[in-house]
Amino acid sequence: MQRICLLVTLFLCIFASSVAFAEHPRVEPPDPGKEHQIKAAMLYKITWFVRWKSSDFVDEASSINLCVLDPDPFGAILNEMVEGRLFGKYKRSITIRRIDHYNEHQGLDGCHVFFMPKDSLSPIPTRQGLLVITEDRPVESSQAHINFVTDNGHVVFEVNRKNLKASQVRLSSKLLKLARVVRD
Repeated sequence: MQRICLLVTLFLCIFASSVAFAEHPRVEPPDPGKEHQIKAAMLYKITWFVRWKSSDFVDEASSINLCVLDPDPFGAILNEMVEGRLFGKYKRSITIRRIDHYNEHQGLDGCHVFFMPKDSLSPIPTRQGLLVITEDRPVESSQAHINFVTDNGHVVFEVNRKNLKASQVRLSSKLLKLARVVRD
């Protein structure tokens, strides 16, 4: 009898844990190295879908300056992705710039895309023609345009269209279809 009670108890424990797992499946956190590879690729690809005004560049041969605020989570990954790539109407290259600090008057000159990692405590800049991308910051209540978040083990991005309109940076409708539009 004691053996039957033990088996029934074991069965009930297994059944209860399987029900709990089905209702709340455990999602393993993504590997930080892999996560930043994905975010670097997304950062690079998003640049393809941005429409700047010609006045945002010095001339038709100017590169797109992708600026990354320290602490840089990408390292050489981002450099390897953009090296030798040309795109757009004027076949622009992308230049990666690392920035250790800035203020509202200097430090972001010439930047077209500005990435702020989650470890940054700096305020989010607002400037015409500058696309600001953050990670793990609430885009609905900040000045950022795009925010990378990890959801159920997948990296996704949110877009604040109100902030985009204010900065006069336009994103392709193709890109917006893939985003979580947080605020219109």
